[in-house]
Amino acid sequence: MSEEIFIWDLETAKTEHQFSNKLADALAGILPTEKMVLDFGCGKGSYLARLEQLGFKGVGYEGTKGIHEIADFHNINEDVDLSRPFDVAPLNGSVLCLEVAEHIPEQCESVFLDNIICPVNDLLVLSWALPGQGGCGHHNERSAEYVISTIGSRGFRYIPDSTSKLRAAGGSELWWFKKSIYVFKKLYA
Repeated sequence: MSEEIFIWDLETAKTEHQFSNKLADALAGILPTEKMVLDFGCGKGSYLARLEQLGFKGVGYEGTKGIHEIADFHNINEDVDLSRPFDVAPLNGSVLCLEVAEHIPEQCESVFLDNIICPVNDLLVLSWALPGQGGCGHHNERSAEYVISTIGSRGFRYIPDSTSKLRAAGGSELWWFKKSIYVFKKLYA
C-alpha cells in the first residue's frame, strides 16, 4: 500500500471489493447511454461490467496492481494513484467514483477532485464516507453539506431525486450507500 494513499493490494482487493447489483441497475436508470462512463477507483470493474451488459461503454481506473487477475471488466487502467495529477483526455463522459474519496488524504483532496471532475461532461456520481462511518483506510470522511458545497463550487448542481434513487437502491444491499452517495450535473460542458 502506498504511504500517501490507501490503495489495496491484490489480496485485499480479492476479499474487500463489494458490489450492489441494485445500485448498478439504478445507475443505468440515470446515466445517459450515449455518454462514456469513466469509473475512478473501479476496483474489479463490477459496476462497469453490469453497465456494459445494459448497453453502456466504459473505462475503469484502479490503483490496485494486478487487478486484471480478478477483474469482472476488461477495460481497466491499473496502478492509477488519484491523489496525483492524472489526465484521461481526450476521454470524457459521466464519471462514477464510489468508495474512493474517503481514502484520499485531506492534503491531496484538491488534486483528487481535479482528476475526477475534469473529464465530466454530464453526470458525476460520487460517494464519500460520512464522519464517524469508519472503514479500512479512511483518512478523509466528509459531511453531506461539505460534499455538496465543494462539488457545487466546482461547477456542478446537486440532483436530490437521482441521489435518493441511488441511495435507496445501493443502500438496500450495502448500508453505507444509504447516506454517502451523491449525483451531480455539470452546469456547463
